[in-house]
Amino acid sequence: EEIEAKKSQLRKKVNQWKKEHPDWDESKAMKVIKSKVEDGTFTGYKTVLPIFCYWEDKTPDEIIKEREKQLNSLDRKERYYYEDRMDEFKQYLVDNHYGSGTIKNYLSRVAGFFSNNRLDLNLDNTFWKKADKSASELVQATETTKRYPDNDELRLIIELAPNHQTLAILFGYQCGLTPSDIVSLTWERLNIDFENEKRDFIHVENQREKTGALHVFILN
Repeated sequence: EEIEAKKSQLRKKVNQWKKEHPDWDESKAMKVIKSKVEDGTFTGYKTVLPIFCYWEDKTPDEIIKEREKQLNSLDRKERYYYEDRMDEFKQYLVDNHYGSGTIKNYLSRVAGFFSNNRLDLNLDNTFWKKADKSASELVQATETTKRYPDNDELRLIIELAPNHQTLAILFGYQCGLTPSDIVSLTWERLNIDFENEKRDFIHVENQREKTGALHVFILN
């Protein structure tokens, strides 16, 4: 609820800005972009740029005019004003609880606004690498991740799981087996002689269930 409330407040402010600047999307700077991109892409620009313009409290043409003037400045801080503002705008989107993927997409649209008007922003690779990892703690708590658990997290899972699930989890985590591989394992495949076994590490050749490929793993 807090996330949606924050976004709703921002949408209202942006919509009010658009009402106060009804011709913003017909400005010279926007027409340049429209002439260079597909209709669907231009719709994306029309969605994102009002947020940036509201935040800057400037129209697209005012931003472009200011950028042109700044690039001729001998003052580095003034010359790279919008590069610095991109970091601040990223934080603004984080504070308004946008997801990490959305934030990177929005930043790309703003950068595209400048580049399509031949006033490229000088943003290094580090900026873009960090862009899709930025999100508020509240958003991160609601996002689903495909990241595998680390060792400490797995130990906690094992402590809470029943024995038969623990065995399956360890086969998957330590041996790289899929659920279908695990349930298809037999004692014959494992080839362990419990009465006479002397090996510290047991070499297992297993045939993968889906592909039929030979899969080799080691048990301690």
